[in-house]
Amino acid sequence: MREKDLVKLEFFRILELLREYVHSKATERYLQEVRPIKDPGLLLKEMNLVEDFIPVSDRVNLYAFDDIEELIKKTAIQDYVLSVEECLAILKVIKLIRELRKYIGDAVSQWQSLSQLTKSLYLFGSLESVIEAHIDPRGFVKDSASEELRRIRQAIRDTEKEILKRLEALFSRPDADKVFSDKFVAYKNGRYVLPVKTSEVKKIIGVVHGTSSSGFTTYVEPQSVMELNNRLAVLREDEDQEVRRVLKRLTHLVGESHKRLLEAFRTLVKIDYLYAVSRLAKAYGGKFPKMGKRVDLRGAKHPLLSFLKEDVVPVDIVVDRGLLLTGPNTGGKTVALKTLGLCSLLFQCAIPIPIDEGELPFFENIFVDIGDEQSLQQNLSTFSAHMSNIGEFLPYVKDNTLVLLDELGSGTDPVEGSALGIALLEYLKGKRAFVFANTHHTPIKVYALSSDYYTPASVLFDKESLNPLYKIVYNSVGESMALTVAQRCGIPQEVIQMAKENLPEGFEG
Repeated sequence: MREKDLVKLEFFRILELLREYVHSKATERYLQEVRPIKDPGLLLKEMNLVEDFIPVSDRVNLYAFDDIEELIKKTAIQDYVLSVEECLAILKVIKLIRELRKYIGDAVSQWQSLSQLTKSLYLFGSLESVIEAHIDPRGFVKDSASEELRRIRQAIRDTEKEILKRLEALFSRPDADKVFSDKFVAYKNGRYVLPVKTSEVKKIIGVVHGTSSSGFTTYVEPQSVMELNNRLAVLREDEDQEVRRVLKRLTHLVGESHKRLLEAFRTLVKIDYLYAVSRLAKAYGGKFPKMGKRVDLRGAKHPLLSFLKEDVVPVDIVVDRGLLLTGPNTGGKTVALKTLGLCSLLFQCAIPIPIDEGELPFFENIFVDIGDEQSLQQNLSTFSAHMSNIGEFLPYVKDNTLVLLDELGSGTDPVEGSALGIALLEYLKGKRAFVFANTHHTPIKVYALSSDYYTPASVLFDKESLNPLYKIVYNSVGESMALTVAQRCGIPQEVIQMAKENLPEGFEG
């Protein structure tokens, strides 16, 4: 399906709503690829999965997790070494997978389609235990990760203890208050140093490692601890090398399971997506229509409006093959057309739609002509924009295509526009397409009244309040009510009267 048709029907705004419910950048990335499913068999399978997941979604305890897909792939690279933070991200995902397997696994006996999820939620108990044994949750490799690391860190602690002992002893000098700007041990450039008053720096034999921003203090490494600081630096390098060896071993263990871990992670992302779909469906009372041979949506609401507003009036939309909707502007014609279009798109993405019940065909394509298609940017008139858009998709119309035409025949001379509109409807009839069109043109309305393919229908409108009632009456045509709307909007009565006098004989305004 064309991206611009998805945009016109506000499909991507629904994906943005789903984005609010997901727990990972990985699922946001998954959402960017969601499009109508092209295979009816696969669609039915996905619908069954969603229907079975919705009652389980309340017991699924999801929480934020990192996008580790690329990270998992990197563990298969020979020289790649995971960082501590990356190990913890993988550990978090492994734990979440284990928890979800239990939550969903308990429900498989009741909802069989969930088994396709649990079968790839592999358990990584051994890997989980090894990472936990080597990595502290606070973000460092544990001393117990290896005997060598334990020995090195003990040597570091002993060396630091001796350095601090020697440095703190200098604060007991008789002239300490005069020499030192403060009595604390500082750490500069990987060395333990003392804060010495710059004016007294010659009284401490050692190496200068910088001064304070005010210049009042100079940081000096006394000669008495230079050898110990050197030893400490070597031990720090030994520690880094041993930590890297530990992390390399962990990377190798993850790499050995990377294919199964990648599959399990993608299933986790799918579950997060299903959770978002379930939340959205519950938010607007969504359910699936059955897949059939006609459009018959009862109590349908526009999904976006239904989510954002509580007082959306439901509408029944029935299209055997063709429907021509008539009636005044602001009467709800375009909303009804968009409701069918967006509901059809969501249905074919296996996303429940806000209806009481219904039936929808499987559409290979959904083509839309609404608005002026950026005509100003393209230097096209409204009519030219309509024709360019329609001309682009007409060659691809088939019997399993849904075509949505807003304001058919508008934007040009009404006589020519009507003639062209009728010709388009005849062409689409010849292709056996599903068509939902609306119009103000009387000749097109008359054509629908005598058609064996198109059902004429009108939207109800309260003439007193000028408010749309958002109800469709089938096998009828509606007035455009241009004069009534104009009068209620403040056009002077004398202008309205002149307009009525200019109407053709027998035409009521």
